[in-house]
Amino acid sequence: LERHLAAAQAALARGDLAVGLAAASRAVDHDARSDAAHGLLGQILLRWGDPAGALRSLERAVALGATDADVLIA
Repeated sequence: LERHLAAAQAALARGDLAVGLAAASRAVDHDARSDAAHGLLGQILLRWGDPAGALRSLERAVALGATDADVLIA
């Protein structure tokens, strides 16, 4: 999980949304109960231009225990 999250964060920092999206999706697949994975996926989806998908992921992150600040900062 941590490897996928780190890869997604690094890709996001570089502006490589396609790689970030793939890595964040793998993180969610690896641990569907990870609020961090869902939060990061939501941030990437928002930047990708998928606000509906982003909202679903961010709401899931909050439901799993992330705070508003956790999901808003990426």
